Amino acid sequence: MNGSKVSDNSGGGGITWVCIKTEPGIWQPSHAYPLWSSNFVAGDIVEPIALSSTYNPATQSTTWQIAFAGGTSGSGGTNPVWGTSPGFQATDGDLIWVCQGSATRATLTAYSQWGGTGQLLFGVIKDSNNNFQVCIQSGTTSATATGSIAWGTNYGDQTVDGGVIWACVGPSMSWAASTIWYLPLVGFSPPQATSSYGGPQIKDTNANVQAVIKSGKSGAIQPTWGTIGAQTVDNAATWFCVAAFSANSLAFQKGYIRLRVQGAYVTDKYNTTPPPGVAAPLNERWHHIVGQMVQELTHSVDSFPARRAARYNNAFSALRD
Repeated sequence: MNGSKVSDNSGGGGITWVCIKTEPGIWQPSHAYPLWSSNFVAGDIVEPIALSSTYNPATQSTTWQIAFAGGTSGSGGTNPVWGTSPGFQATDGDLIWVCQGSATRATLTAYSQWGGTGQLLFGVIKDSNNNFQVCIQSGTTSATATGSIAWGTNYGDQTVDGGVIWACVGPSMSWAASTIWYLPLVGFSPPQATSSYGGPQIKDTNANVQAVIKSGKSGAIQPTWGTIGAQTVDNAATWFCVAAFSANSLAFQKGYIRLRVQGAYVTDKYNTTPPPGVAAPLNERWHHIVGQMVQELTHSVDSFPARRAARYNNAFSALRD
């Protein structure tokens, strides 16, 4: 029952567990919160996400907050102090926003392409359709006015603009208080041939992978998920069903590795440890190459092998992984 206590001395630490029967929720605006007391009345919240049966503290930590004085919460939050200089970092509760510069595209101007997770600054503008366009090829924009360019409007559409290539990542959103803004653990990437969906992905109730193709706030309940190849509208967000979920994220039916090695030594090492999800040992071996010989090796494999850890003199020239 609520407030009941259970002592646990099995570890010698004298731990006491207390039952909080009413599961605390996340903060709500204009909500009356009583003073929290030892009777464990509803004067507490958790942040930044609500607790659930599938909650995993290893991937998302949650803080328990209690009210030391009762009262009614405010009607909403306030905007953080936004910077206008590229690279300025604005603190916003648990979040940090990085200013990318003006959202207005400039003609005859150099833009830098997105270069990978961890890159804080890259070219991104808001087009005449209110969509964000991310630079995926560095260059100088054309002299054509922004409103006269035929911008791609679908997620992943590419637009050539002088020497720059832009990729559409969907509509812009306005800042909102007390909102959970999600960034994938592996970071963001614009949609390209090597990564068609670079935003949030989930496994739906049908065990299919759903990827966001239109940014927005999800609804209060799960939608009826579309099948593979179909879109699902979820309040302001839109999902695309990519494929059936696979526990072995590195698996695919067939792949090719092309490697060019020059001047490796007999003592060079290689790694045959299977990647996560592959139980059997890898069934191939890369032979040592002696002297300054140059060989090209092409392997067809049933499941993608782990990247080999080798030290090469002049290294390899091409490896698709």
